Amino acid sequence: MHNIRISQKNWLAAVSVTALVLGGGGSSQALPVRDDVGIDGAVDVDNVWAGVGQVFNEGNLSLCTGQLINARTIITAAHCMQSETGLRANDYGASTGGTPLGVGFDPASFNLSAWFDWRTRGVNDQGWSSSPEALFYNALQVQTPFDLVTEFAFPGGDIALITLDTPAIGLPTYGMLFSPILESTPVSMVGYGANGVGLGISQGIDFKRRVGGNMLDGLFTQNQFLEAAFGISTALPVVSGVLNPLYHVDFDRPNRDPDDCSRAGPDGVQLQGITFGSNSIVCNSAPSTLTTLDLTSVISASNHIDWFPGDAVENEAGTQGGDSGGGLFVNIDGHELVAGVLSGGWVPGLFSPLTSLYGDISYYVALFQFQNWIVEQDPMVYASVAAGDGLWSDSARWTRELSPGYYYVDENGELKNGLWAGAPKTLEEASGLYPSDLTFGTIFDTDVTSIDTDPRPSAELQVQNTDRDEVGGGGVNVVPGVDVSTTADVAVTVVDGDATLPKPGFLADIAASPGAADVSVTVVDGNAALPKPAFIADLASGSDAGAHSDAPVSPQAEVGRNTPPSSGFSIGDSGFVPNNSYGLFGNFTGPASGQVARFYEATLGAAGTTTVDMNVEIDRLRLTHAGARFVLPE
Repeated sequence: MHNIRISQKNWLAAVSVTALVLGGGGSSQALPVRDDVGIDGAVDVDNVWAGVGQVFNEGNLSLCTGQLINARTIITAAHCMQSETGLRANDYGASTGGTPLGVGFDPASFNLSAWFDWRTRGVNDQGWSSSPEALFYNALQVQTPFDLVTEFAFPGGDIALITLDTPAIGLPTYGMLFSPILESTPVSMVGYGANGVGLGISQGIDFKRRVGGNMLDGLFTQNQFLEAAFGISTALPVVSGVLNPLYHVDFDRPNRDPDDCSRAGPDGVQLQGITFGSNSIVCNSAPSTLTTLDLTSVISASNHIDWFPGDAVENEAGTQGGDSGGGLFVNIDGHELVAGVLSGGWVPGLFSPLTSLYGDISYYVALFQFQNWIVEQDPMVYASVAAGDGLWSDSARWTRELSPGYYYVDENGELKNGLWAGAPKTLEEASGLYPSDLTFGTIFDTDVTSIDTDPRPSAELQVQNTDRDEVGGGGVNVVPGVDVSTTADVAVTVVDGDATLPKPGFLADIAASPGAADVSVTVVDGNAALPKPAFIADLASGSDAGAHSDAPVSPQAEVGRNTPPSSGFSIGDSGFVPNNSYGLFGNFTGPASGQVARFYEATLGAAGTTTVDMNVEIDRLRLTHAGARFVLPE
């Protein structure tokens, strides 16, 4: 006697074709928000965005945001898995001896009681497991495109897939948009991060899910942003991982003064005793903090600055620590689709004032660049059986079908279920993607398509991992791209920081009074000039900027596991049998090592009888043809 176990309990054996299309959830609706909305006005009190969860670890409650792309899978940011202990993505998953990770979806309890129950069971050797009744799910595996220790360079490839050990039945899932967005587009942003209002500062995390809106105003690289902002036409030094175009939004002040910020003009500008050139951006109401790349131009930003032209939308929002991994949602034909996941934003004080959240910039990894990796590694497999009679165990009868959550926009502007033909074929191609026709936007006053310099550096600089440092009240932030030692009476001292999360470097505090001739520059960390991620919040300190306690090192990390190789499992492939596999992460030495967890939805959609001749576990069974038969022998 053979058994078939189906994870979802709402399946039917036979009736009409319409009634037999089982299960599934549609999409629905902690961010800093505009002052007239207020932090309470942004809370998702109606649980509209029920498929957006809060990511927890077992130890110090480090948090990120993630969303369901199917009942088994969360998509989030890879840097959420980074740790000063050197954990790799596949060092997570308590069932294989790795570091525990969980995701909560219960806004009523702020996920805290469910997290505490999950952790209590785990540390008392009762097993790390999901509690669907509490809307809290245990991570089975984590996958990232690049090894977090040896390959990952923020923010390139800053995406991760979290596989759940139990399907999240009844929660909405969100499709993914795999074609690029190349025009200004309204978007929704959802997260559990630090809250606040635009004219204030970050108020920390209160475990509430908040939702806001914005305009996706650009797709361009960090190198392009720096060139446009500082008006520098020569290639800038960049680090590995910043060649990818990123989706960008800015947090606009609703009642901003459009005349407050402008280029300095042909005569340049003198600030704090230093003369800067015509490409400088100066805001009249800016505080005394300045930012320069090479001492030829400077940025003095106020909360009136409009980095990407356009006014604030009705529910304008930005992002803060804890929002990392949250989706950039675009609504097309009623579908809320994830176009990107939040990677981070520039350190406050560089291109926005420290005293206000308005003017902040956030950037998202565009999913179209990693379409093929996501498809190959997606743990949820949709399988169909061939017409005619046959056995369940006959691998030649089964074919992998397109996921209902994969979307692209065709050349006629129509949304289609499918894959975008223009996506990079390999991770190597994705990590260096820079075709000029895949960028758009205006950075302050510069059309990004006019910046055609090759972004690849002549020599790469390596990113350091440091705590978030905010620039003090006065002074100049130097983000040097050239040798500044030729400037008169400038001394440069490099001070390494502590390691927790990626952050930009060369934040130099010129602690000189206005007009001082002898300028002393202190470089806070020996880093390249790059944005930092929306860091993982340390709730133990009640802040999104505190130090992090060490996460436990799993036995797998100690023996040096590496990221699992791409599976090559594509749409249209056959030669497999639908039967849930919980995977195996071992000591990865090559493509034969380890196994990605796979969970199946099997569809009998053609005339014929399929006889179960083995013990089978699947997540869902669908009979969608009147002539399809299913036999489970006694």
